[in-house]
Amino acid sequence: EGFATDDGDDAAILAGVLEDADEETETEDEPETVEETVAASDMKMLGEPVAADAPETVEAFATGAVMTVSAAPVLPDEDEEAEEDEDELCAVLFGESPVISVEVPNSGSIIVNPYRIKVTSAGEETQDAIVSEPIVLINRSQADLTVKASAIGWATSDASEVRFVGDEDNLRNKDLFVYYEFRNVSDAGGEAAWSGSYDGASNQLVVRNRSDAASPLSEVLTFPAADGDSPTYAALRAFGSASVPDKGRWKADDTVNIRLSFTFTPA
Repeated sequence: EGFATDDGDDAAILAGVLEDADEETETEDEPETVEETVAASDMKMLGEPVAADAPETVEAFATGAVMTVSAAPVLPDEDEEAEEDEDELCAVLFGESPVISVEVPNSGSIIVNPYRIKVTSAGEETQDAIVSEPIVLINRSQADLTVKASAIGWATSDASEVRFVGDEDNLRNKDLFVYYEFRNVSDAGGEAAWSGSYDGASNQLVVRNRSDAASPLSEVLTFPAADGDSPTYAALRAFGSASVPDKGRWKADDTVNIRLSFTFTPA
């Protein structure tokens, strides 16, 4: 949650500004988006807190999330430099951007049910081909956030013929069509009025096969700001279809992984 910087680097930046107002600050390359591996039987989100030194774009990593706080430095004119103290320079360099605090769970599960057997999930019996429970995100930031996400999937075993496809109408062999639907919800229970079918809406994210072209981040949700100490909630849930092969059968080792990537930025 939040973000961290290196005090020593900050002091060096401030000193450099005091010595020469025309000197440009240097920033390091932005860190890569943290990706999460989600196994069919036990989702595991990856990501560890790290500190960032760059003053222009401060990156903060939470479990399963990349959160960005941006503030472009505006250096003072030479004739105004003497009037600026260090506190004012901090405000100029880092601005008043909100601290982003989002909680992302570190576990979950998906059941692939191609033969539409009756299974129980969240206390309810279903025969859906893709069975899952909601994954709930918690926003404690005092700002609305734009949520972007991408998802890729692949078979756990190289010997498996399972593959993810982006077209629900042309399933064959051991094809899976899986999408995540995102919704703002009222509480941590994650209950929502799910659409029940894929219609290409902006809040529906299709899982792409890992061997296909890179899956870009897509905007899926605007996350309302917390109300003081009261957080807001959003949920995502997996739905989809699974083919029944003409030859052979689905086996117990036909398990899959899904990797979700998220970014959260001020809306």
